[in-house]
Amino acid sequence: MIKRIIIGLALAVLAVLAGVGCTDATMDSYRQFGSSAEMKCWSGSTLIVHAKSTGKVLNETNSDGYRARWFVIYLNQDISPWQGIKKGDTLPGGISGNCLKFYTDLKD
Repeated sequence: MIKRIIIGLALAVLAVLAGVGCTDATMDSYRQFGSSAEMKCWSGSTLIVHAKSTGKVLNETNSDGYRARWFVIYLNQDISPWQGIKKGDTLPGGISGNCLKFYTDLKD
């Protein structure tokens, strides 16, 4: 009798757990921790910077910014205040604003 109750409870728990699934987005949010990312940031329709992190990207506390060591793929030299930085440089820094971020090492 006790054995049947335990088996019944185990099957009920398995049924409940099977019905609670994670979406792809939820799973990816866990997979991305410690991953490098590629970022593009714009001012209006003008691309300002395109960079790839060399490692983990950290979110700034209470901000829309991201910190990492960035490999600069593109920097708009016409509007950039950083005239000493050029394409191909790798340097630490923060990026924020109108940016799009993809975790490139999580490709399926």
